[in-house]
Amino acid sequence: MTRVAARMRGRYRTVRSETGASLIIALAMVTLISVALVAALGLGTSSLRTVAAISDQRAKSYSADAALQSAIGALRTDASAGSTAAGTACPNEDSAAAGTAPAVAVTCQVVVSKGTGVLGDNLPNYAILALGTSASEAGVDLTPSGTVTVKGPVASNSPGTGSPNSVAVGTLDVSGFTLDAAGTCSGAITVTTPTDKRCSTGTTIADPNYPSQVSVDPPNLNVPNPTPVCAATNAVLQFVPGYYTDDRVFQTPAYTQGANVCTTNYLYFRPGVYYFEFGFDPAFTDLIWDVATNQVIVGGEAKGWNPNTANSLPATPTGGTSVACKTGDDGATTGVQFVFGGKSQMVVTTSAAKVELCADPTPSGTNQQIAIYGQPTGAAPAAATVRRVPTAATPTPSSGWSGLSPINNVLPISPSTSTIDTKIASYTLPAVPGGASASLNFTGYLGTSSIVSGGAVNVSYALEIAHQETAAAANTISSLQATITPAGGGTTCVVAATKHNTTTLTAPVTESIPLTSAACKAAIASDDFSIVYAATAGSNKTFTENLDGIDLVATYTNPGVRAESGCTLAGGGCYLINAGGTSTRFIVWGTVYSPLAAIFPKYTPSGIFEFRRGIVVRAVVNTGTPPADSTGSFCLGSAGVPCAGPTSRALLLTASVGGVVKARALVRYTDTPVLGKSVRILSWNVIRG
Repeated sequence: MTRVAARMRGRYRTVRSETGASLIIALAMVTLISVALVAALGLGTSSLRTVAAISDQRAKSYSADAALQSAIGALRTDASAGSTAAGTACPNEDSAAAGTAPAVAVTCQVVVSKGTGVLGDNLPNYAILALGTSASEAGVDLTPSGTVTVKGPVASNSPGTGSPNSVAVGTLDVSGFTLDAAGTCSGAITVTTPTDKRCSTGTTIADPNYPSQVSVDPPNLNVPNPTPVCAATNAVLQFVPGYYTDDRVFQTPAYTQGANVCTTNYLYFRPGVYYFEFGFDPAFTDLIWDVATNQVIVGGEAKGWNPNTANSLPATPTGGTSVACKTGDDGATTGVQFVFGGKSQMVVTTSAAKVELCADPTPSGTNQQIAIYGQPTGAAPAAATVRRVPTAATPTPSSGWSGLSPINNVLPISPSTSTIDTKIASYTLPAVPGGASASLNFTGYLGTSSIVSGGAVNVSYALEIAHQETAAAANTISSLQATITPAGGGTTCVVAATKHNTTTLTAPVTESIPLTSAACKAAIASDDFSIVYAATAGSNKTFTENLDGIDLVATYTNPGVRAESGCTLAGGGCYLINAGGTSTRFIVWGTVYSPLAAIFPKYTPSGIFEFRRGIVVRAVVNTGTPPADSTGSFCLGSAGVPCAGPTSRALLLTASVGGVVKARALVRYTDTPVLGKSVRILSWNVIRG
């Protein structure tokens, strides 16, 4: 029974309860869920706070934005806003709290006041700024028989205190603007208030130093006077941006290009940079681009016509608004800049000559829309000399020459004034009937086309042969000559060297032989041309030929961007721009910047000239009888807002909420022809936080 009972106890063991473990798991889950809920509630609270903060900031920003817009509108017709000097306060335009919108304080500060300048519109600060400081030259010399009206400030740096004065005028109306002269003024000058006329100040205006587009988008100086394009018969001849040394391509252009014949007297200059350096190339001596009679010149984006279409012609410029080329107000994205370097000049005085130029409204490297640029910097390139040497030589007969071990001994190493490298190869020609001959073949020369650009001038080539002959009788040496053969064969160039019939010559003489013929220039143009130097004795004569080496030498002057020079730099000399004649039109939708040279626009009864975005020049001289309305002749403005210029005012508006700045706006108002005619937002900044 005992064993049976034991077995029965093993079969029916006690089962343990898991109730305690389940409770522990449940408690753990409750704890985790509680923690998660606490965290979620914390995040939710933080998010709600963030949303509240963002909403508050948004409300303040929206309120500041609305207050600025309201202030801009209110100040548009406020005659006192901008009437004081720059840096002073103008009327504040606060906005009261409304509903949930907080109160906003808007303060106003004058950045540019009326009649003193323009900010942020790619305009200079003066309709006329004369930078010249010579006491013998009036900076502003406007002496026509009539009233010249300038729509913009005028300033002259000339220290003139008598004749000439700093500002010498007949009758000048600069009402609404200012006139500043370092020296004295003469003539009748009309201003709005006496304090707007400031003469004998002794103060000069700094050169704004506008950069040239040549420095940003340089033309290819290696390809001067690029060929114009005639897209279709009876279309307008098109010139391409680039480097021009010959003004004849404009004065007497080739209207026939390929199979097309373009319409006579119309020239179109595609958008881009044109660099004029008349007189740099000695082959073209004329320095003046004299626009021909009845010639029509348009530069910039074509407006209302298509230069690629037959019988599509630009309208005749009439002034007041652009008609043949597009300005920024017309939606232009590019334009032209005419850059004059060296002694280059432009004259538009022939009957019915017409010019209209539109500057690039968004130029690179500068915020100024400059149509005509007188280059103030740049040095004249120095003459360069390049020596080409062979890389191998083969003697003929090979056993006759001494001193050719190693072969490089015959090649030039360090040129000097008398010898090429003092590594002399010698050969004594034997006395034979008919005369012996020996030669050396030099190979591996690099051609001139790889070193002399197409725009180089004063180019000359020569062979420098260092040689020495020992002979007694005059008829001992029959000939010494070098034959140049171009790579791949072709027409050769043969030149003779000087015979030295002497026994006393102790060192080689370096002889320079000019290469002037077309055959010689062609032979040395390409790489890998060769030169065979041959010495021949007279019949039954003997002499020793000593050869140090043969070099090709090229001397030239490469083109470069040069500052203006010549008579344009002299007071009372010639002018960079001379415009005005019977029925002429000279209209520039862009600034004229020429700090080293003067310009001479002349009023004529039937002519029109207009500088629509101001001139910054050394001096300006003007004569003739102006029309009844000369307001477009010298002004600051654009096609859309003619001659508005410095009637603009710039105000800085600052919006604050609770003493904290939330937004700023820089605003320009144009007040011509009526107060607040247009508004332009120059910048708008929202301050976060």
